[in-house]
Amino acid sequence: MDDQHPDFGLTLRSGPPPTPATGAWANLAHVARHPDDTVANADELARAINSSAHAYQIGHRIYAVIKHAVEESPATADLAHREHDRASRLIVGLKPDVLTTAIASQPDFGDRMRTLSGAVNIVTPAAVRALALAAAPAYQQPASAVLTGLLRKLEMEVATFNDAARTQADTAFRNLVHQLIRAWSSANVETTASAYDHMFQDQDELDPDTDVTPEPERVVSLALETGAVGSVLWTAVAALSEGEDLRRLIGMLKDAPKDSRAAEMIAQQFANPQRLTQLLREDPVDFEVVDALLQPMKLAAGETLLNELIRSNQRAVRRGIIERVATLGPGLEPMIIERLKDERWFVLRNMLHVMNESGSPTTRVPVAEYQTHADPRVRREAMQLQFKDPIARDRALATAFKESDPALLRVALKAARGGLPDAAVPILAKRILESDFPPEFRIPAIQLLGRSKSLLALDSVLKYVSGGTTMLGKPKLAAKTPEMVAALKGLSRTWSNERRAKVLLELALASNDPNIVAAAQATSEPSKDVDDDGIE
Repeated sequence: MDDQHPDFGLTLRSGPPPTPATGAWANLAHVARHPDDTVANADELARAINSSAHAYQIGHRIYAVIKHAVEESPATADLAHREHDRASRLIVGLKPDVLTTAIASQPDFGDRMRTLSGAVNIVTPAAVRALALAAAPAYQQPASAVLTGLLRKLEMEVATFNDAARTQADTAFRNLVHQLIRAWSSANVETTASAYDHMFQDQDELDPDTDVTPEPERVVSLALETGAVGSVLWTAVAALSEGEDLRRLIGMLKDAPKDSRAAEMIAQQFANPQRLTQLLREDPVDFEVVDALLQPMKLAAGETLLNELIRSNQRAVRRGIIERVATLGPGLEPMIIERLKDERWFVLRNMLHVMNESGSPTTRVPVAEYQTHADPRVRREAMQLQFKDPIARDRALATAFKESDPALLRVALKAARGGLPDAAVPILAKRILESDFPPEFRIPAIQLLGRSKSLLALDSVLKYVSGGTTMLGKPKLAAKTPEMVAALKGLSRTWSNERRAKVLLELALASNDPNIVAAAQATSEPSKDVDDDGIE
């Protein structure tokens, strides 16, 4: 005979010992040290259990009470109502982990499923939610925030709806919890996502007595939570596939648990070029919804995105498309090359920009030819592509400095911060002296030349520092201007030992102007002497 504790009924057997159903409440009150064996107040009993040092050891006694409430057949409806209310109060009053322990104390999954399903039919909505949230971890399926929120929402609907709507909401709520319990019970035998699939079989197969079908949004929420798929799910998805409901459906996909099997399969149904085109042609475009489709499509979305980039006449839409298509990577190259056959300037500009942003290779694209295109916007994109090519960079900079377009010159000067090639020095040295050279770029151009060791750069810089000679034939400084100060810094940094520069630097050091003196003392170490060239 098994050794048994007189209070807790613990034995050396696995699983709970048999407990007479008729004494379930009295037995629970006794082991919980609750003074009222009649257990008229289930709230007080729940508090006594929660505060008991043995709360987790008497789970099988709690389970026996729930089972007793399910299986007992009181003589009158009034007695049944009171018994069910008492069980509900106990379930709601228990700590969640205590209730979880009680459910897990029954190792027979068949008995556990029957008891829980029966309890769902008779207890209050609050107790239904408590049972569901406690049953999840008992089946090694911890309830996520998504499921917790869904159950809370359904319980609130039952409490707030009126008349027939309340009845329907209550039935739908209990049906969903029934489905959860079936799924979790099956999952303990087969833990793959397919173990949930029977939840979503035709409703008649699941429960012939059920006459209320859960709302499509709830079915999808449950499927996303569990990963289950099946005919009921696809019916719900079809119902949510039109109009504003589609936005809600795709929004649910965005919030689905990571690696949800159902989310992946639902997204694949919508992740196609036709649906993506439809979304990109809405006004306004909801790019959050677009993003939900792009995730499963990946590179397969490239053709559609590029086509809509060409087609759209809205700047915000084009910007949003460019941001997304650029993330698809170098695999876009063949799609871009095909569209570069279109000679319209905006198509060329956008394709070169996407090629730049996506890191697509340029070996099969005649980028240099586009740098001489008639439209400066095309030239600018081609220029930035060439600046990234170590072989083409020097020639591209030399060509760029010939530009009269301010936007192109700005890009070229920024690119030259990384080093001014010798081939570009004579062009830039000549350009800064020309009347059509934008005055706002003269200082950054002088700074670039001031760091070059080319004699051609020196000659250009000297022209801004030298003021000619006095009446006695002695050299003098040019009048102080921002350009003159920048050029003087360049002489000090790079040409301090050159004969002509040395004479001018000595004059500067003897000046009464502190700014000129500081410029003549400029160092070549960037950490000690940093310029702001004003180019953003």
